[in-house]
Amino acid sequence: MAVHVTFALIFANLLQVEAYRSTVEVQKESHMVCCLQGIVDADNVKLRLMNPEQAATTGKFHIKQECKLVAMAPADCERDPDECEEKCVQKMKAHPSYLEMMKGQAKAEWQHVKQTVAPKEREEARQNMTRTVALAREALSDAEKIASEKNLTFEQKKAALEDATEQLALAQKEKTETDRQLVNQTSITEKQTADAEQQYNQKVSDIDAKLTAAEEKIRSLEDSGMKAREASPMNSVPHQCDGEKYCCCSIRHVGVRVKTQQFTDWSECKNPQPYTKSKNIFAGKSGKCDTVMVHCARCAKKVCADRGYGVCP
Repeated sequence: MAVHVTFALIFANLLQVEAYRSTVEVQKESHMVCCLQGIVDADNVKLRLMNPEQAATTGKFHIKQECKLVAMAPADCERDPDECEEKCVQKMKAHPSYLEMMKGQAKAEWQHVKQTVAPKEREEARQNMTRTVALAREALSDAEKIASEKNLTFEQKKAALEDATEQLALAQKEKTETDRQLVNQTSITEKQTADAEQQYNQKVSDIDAKLTAAEEKIRSLEDSGMKAREASPMNSVPHQCDGEKYCCCSIRHVGVRVKTQQFTDWSECKNPQPYTKSKNIFAGKSGKCDTVMVHCARCAKKVCADRGYGVCP
């Protein structure tokens, strides 16, 4: 009698395991995810739609390392991929984490302008002004030297040829022309110096305007981030997983493991539980999971009915 009972239990367990395998195979193909790989600029992002189960199987793409944010894709992605991708982008942009990423990028741009661009352009403007002033002063020095030589010539002619009225008049004319050239060169030098100073001041004003615009952009992003956090209470990490690196969720009736700081679609996460590895060395696949956003036997055991063999919420 004891032998018959043992065979019956074994047969029942085999049926249950087979049913579980069939359920998992159906659940593996049941969802796509949106992977935000990076932000190009304020209007463009690098987004990828994928089947996480296929990515985990091929090993060519690792969601855990390569995705900045992850969200569940709409159920009708295969019918209209372009519209699906646009919905994914809108879902990402509405999340506070996306705005924090934009804020970080804006801060990096501001730091770049402040620490690299502004000092470099200031130094270039200062060097240009210095070169212009030096050239102008060199021209003035040459004009003064010429004037001194002409004055000396005039005095020599005046002393040696006092009786030569015509030559004295010519020398006086040359002196007058030289004086006029000196005045003109002095005026040109003053204008070049003033122009150089004006260009330098304009360059400094342009740099200050760039810094002010960057600061305004950061403040705008901070305001947008606060509004997004107030408008999206459902996207915050559930208290069961707060502070945990990984979390177990039932997403569209599949038990999966998600990276807490990476996942954004918490409204899709049912029965969240903190992810922990099994201490049982004979647990096999149900002992731990190595990737995210795909079926995880360990998580199914924690969040689904009948220790992972039943229906997932």
